[in-house]
Amino acid sequence: MNITDQEYLEGIPLDRDCKLAGFHPLGLLAFDKASGVKTHPNSEQKAPSRTLLRCRYDLAQEKYSWADRKENHREFFLVHRLDSPTSGVIVGSQNRKLAEELKNLFARQQIFKAYYALVKCNARIKEGVWSDLLEKSVHGSHIRVSSANKGVTAITEVKMLKAFQSACGALALIELRPKTGRTHQLRVQCAKRNLPILGDRTYGDFSLNRNLEKNFKLKRLCLHSANVSIKATLLNEAIDWKAEAPIPEIFRRIIS
Repeated sequence: MNITDQEYLEGIPLDRDCKLAGFHPLGLLAFDKASGVKTHPNSEQKAPSRTLLRCRYDLAQEKYSWADRKENHREFFLVHRLDSPTSGVIVGSQNRKLAEELKNLFARQQIFKAYYALVKCNARIKEGVWSDLLEKSVHGSHIRVSSANKGVTAITEVKMLKAFQSACGALALIELRPKTGRTHQLRVQCAKRNLPILGDRTYGDFSLNRNLEKNFKLKRLCLHSANVSIKATLLNEAIDWKAEAPIPEIFRRIIS
């Protein structure tokens, strides 16, 4: 089936706050995931309302499945993830073979990802490449990542987009282009440099977060997957494709 089939696109059981962000006839799909929505359920079950798709999820195969209006079986395979608090572009595939090829590209760091983050900014932001060793600890269902002298290497390219004064002090909008995909990578790397991401309830500035909630009604993490670009040969076809998600309205309110 051609991915541009309008009936298929209209029948995707997306969470009410998530949107279609792009598609490619080869079978690529991209969604704009809302903050607070999980990429997938934590166990194999019928998905609760606050996951990317509202349908059954197979944990082992990393796929959602549902029946369309004509009872045709449909599938969506995940190839990467976003933390629940992070919004923006998430990419997947309509078929398993394409999903495996995409996963290999992500693993080889051959897919371009760009994030926007609003951060506290009391000092000059060092642009260029950030490289850190990160160590993860797990306590029950809670994950905590810290910068350490051992662990896995995390690499991110950083660009300053705008520094500004707000009712809550000096802030900045930065672009983060991760070259590795470590757990909580961007949040920890920003916090290490005294640039906590606004609204971060784990690694952030909690006093600042309270002021932001009071002044801007901010109740989310200000980290957004702005775009994902793929330039590669997939299923023996050369593609040059980009999916984008607009900057969230709360970002615009804080910046203005």
